[in-house]
Amino acid sequence: MIGAGTMPCAVLSSPGVRVHSKMSQRPLIITGCPRSGTLLSARVVGSAPGLFLVTEHSKKAIIPEDASGVIDSHLWWQGFDFAHWDSARARPLVETPLHDAPRIQKMREMYLAMAGDKRLVIKNPSHLTRLDILAEMFPDAAYLFCVRSPWHTIQSIAVKAVSKGSFLLRTERNLALPNDALLKAATSWVESIEIFEAARDARPENWAVSRYEDLLADPAGETRRLYNALGIGDEAAVGRAATLPQARDNNYHLIKSLFRQSPHRDQVLEMMRPVCARYDYSLDIDALPSSASAFHVNRVKKRLWRFL
Repeated sequence: MIGAGTMPCAVLSSPGVRVHSKMSQRPLIITGCPRSGTLLSARVVGSAPGLFLVTEHSKKAIIPEDASGVIDSHLWWQGFDFAHWDSARARPLVETPLHDAPRIQKMREMYLAMAGDKRLVIKNPSHLTRLDILAEMFPDAAYLFCVRSPWHTIQSIAVKAVSKGSFLLRTERNLALPNDALLKAATSWVESIEIFEAARDARPENWAVSRYEDLLADPAGETRRLYNALGIGDEAAVGRAATLPQARDNNYHLIKSLFRQSPHRDQVLEMMRPVCARYDYSLDIDALPSSASAFHVNRVKKRLWRFL
């Protein structure tokens, strides 16, 4: 719902979006599937002055625009009760909290107090599972959904899921699945888009979209469109933010190996096919570049850097 006197959030791809002369003060929620570019989008948005960025990252060095000093996920884990809790890791198995109106109000007040006179921006992929609660907490909020190519996202999730049991979209649907890294990662990608589409269809004026590949291909142009859509009227900040996206070589050896080994290959492809078609992403995993030797050399380098 758009609050009185607030600025509608144009869909990023909409033509003819004008640059706003004054920054909107609507709270902004940045979310998307884990490993889908939410960090990059948050850094691009957080580069503009007058914004107060809060993220779920514990290592703030990777996102220096977040000067909040807090870990967003911890605020939710400590502030709400959850139906499914992982005692071993001290975090929810499903990230949707139990509804509690007083706690929602308390969380709202805490966020706004942290932001002060700046525009509040909260980045957390898990907020896809909390959209109803966020709508009650911030009825006038604008939302930015981040989307990235499926195999790139799924591989990145699978790497973390295998090593840390983390970075999945922790929902009831994913919790019920067999413990297969490929299946859970693919479900995270598909379900995140399905959740976004349902929310966008209900309130299209509240949502903008950031496509990871477009930010890499045209950093200045996409940053400018993103700022326009979100009501960030600061042309000087566009130049600074546009230096953040950096293209990298991709090696899909891991996801190809997981795909070959998984007994759920057909289920994954069937689930992904209509979503890939809607977003113009290729489903052809065989066409992806991969090198086993380069993959293992890169892993060794990363391990060495940890000791330097």
